Amino acid sequence: MAPPPDVELAALKERYRLLLEAHEARGRLLSRQRWEFADRLKDEVEERGRALERLQAEIDDLEERLAGRQRELDDLRNTKTLRYTAAVRRLWGRLRGR
Repeated sequence: MAPPPDVELAALKERYRLLLEAHEARGRLLSRQRWEFADRLKDEVEERGRALERLQAEIDDLEERLAGRQRELDDLRNTKTLRYTAAVRRLWGRLRGR
């Protein structure tokens, strides 16, 4: 035998109320998770930005050091001693290579 309509209606109302509560709780949970994810993402982006700045500073420093070494090498190559002895050094290199 089927339950009376009043009992069935009360059970449906209770089920509807529970579903609404569950839906609202899930909505709050998803909202909180989104905020937490956004915060973590923001922190990660900031951290990677700082790491990128450090790496760029390191690259700039290395490029500056490289330019300094290149200037030293160019200065060495342009000394009179190296320029005047270039032919003798080439000859010596050929003789030594045989």
